[in-house]
Amino acid sequence: MADTQNGPAFGWLGQEEARDAFQQNDEMQQAAARFMLEQGKLVFDVLGVGRGPELLELLREQTIEKPLMVVHGTIGSAPEIGLGPAEWAYYREGQNSVIRYLETMIAYVERSQNEENNHV
Repeated sequence: MADTQNGPAFGWLGQEEARDAFQQNDEMQQAAARFMLEQGKLVFDVLGVGRGPELLELLREQTIEKPLMVVHGTIGSAPEIGLGPAEWAYYREGQNSVIRYLETMIAYVERSQNEENNHV
């Protein structure tokens, strides 16, 4: 648990209120970590095994590894979309962020599994 004596974030609270706030904060952080791990396990179960890595690599090639202004051959490309360079860049970065999220979730689960194996 965090230091309730010297915590500047809750310094305006009384001693007991600060302790409660730190406890609640710790519980919320633990719940968020559990939720993130559950999301990661779902992504890992779908994309981390079998042909999932192959699909993820295909998605990466079609988004993150494509030059920004290439329209042909990217996901969602359509010649009738009248986007300017800034709008297209925003659209493409949205695609890229989805792939990065999936990769991050898979890496998070793999790290968690490695840590569990090292503690056993």
